[in-house]
Amino acid sequence: MPYQDFWEKDTLHYTGQGKEGDQKLTRNNKKIVEANPDNLTIHLFESFVKGKNIYRGIVYLSNNPYTVSELDANHNYRLVYKFPLTIKNGTGELPLSMVQRHKIQQEKHLQKLPHSKL
Repeated sequence: MPYQDFWEKDTLHYTGQGKEGDQKLTRNNKKIVEANPDNLTIHLFESFVKGKNIYRGIVYLSNNPYTVSELDANHNYRLVYKFPLTIKNGTGELPLSMVQRHKIQQEKHLQKLPHSKL
């Protein structure tokens, strides 16, 4: 699972760009860090079903980015950036059924991984 985003209240811990190898603060990752001081607006869309995006609202970087170790697209551990993005104005909570379907999809993906990668 190359991208393992998660929510804490109204803050999304968004995984940076790059599916393989250690991520770097370049390209879009750098743009997120520079968005607040440069007064750039970040619009958040989420996708729980392939081809369907849900607009969640405008977000801002609410804390410093940090790194964690996660599996990449080849099932190798690597460092990824997490960006705490907090909603300024949004569309509220997602339907529970959509969140539950997404969780089931994630669990199925994890079941396919070799035990050495868990």
